[in-house]
Amino acid sequence: MRRSIGYLASGFLGLLVVVQAGANPAAAQAKKVVKLAGVNALTDQSAAYGTRSHHGAQLAAKLINDAGGFKDNCGNTYTLEVTTNDMANDRNQAIALTRRAADDKSVLAVVGPSPSTGYVAMVPVAAQVKIPIVGTGTAAPIKQWSPWAYRVNPVAEQAEPAMVRKLHAKYKFSKLA
Repeated sequence: MRRSIGYLASGFLGLLVVVQAGANPAAAQAKKVVKLAGVNALTDQSAAYGTRSHHGAQLAAKLINDAGGFKDNCGNTYTLEVTTNDMANDRNQAIALTRRAADDKSVLAVVGPSPSTGYVAMVPVAAQVKIPIVGTGTAAPIKQWSPWAYRVNPVAEQAEPAMVRKLHAKYKFSKLA
């Protein structure tokens, strides 16, 4: 169940907003809760990135819930709950929080972290404990991918050349420093 619903959760921020746009909150039946474990660097040197990602996930969940939640293909109505967990920019803490989320059968997936410090370490663990993780800003290359891991942005190797091409087309520079 986790894996099949995990693919839904992997794009929850955008997908659920789109799904909710056409839902009728007045016709909602008893709501079920989709619980996501938020793991991010909320303290230490990556807190500036982690807190933004965490606040974004919290805001998305609030907006979805305030609009009445979202419905699946069977007409079931759900709300979102994103827990708060601080990995403190420590790979071992990120691994421990991933394992803890997997041990909690009410948790569908892990959302975060933004810093690659935790995400890179979490990818093999997610496969081992069979819980989907959605990286919310990580850009470090991953040597061996897992079907349990997803990230919402491209890696630097892909993003930077694309950005430079767009900037060059607009500004026609000959050197970049």
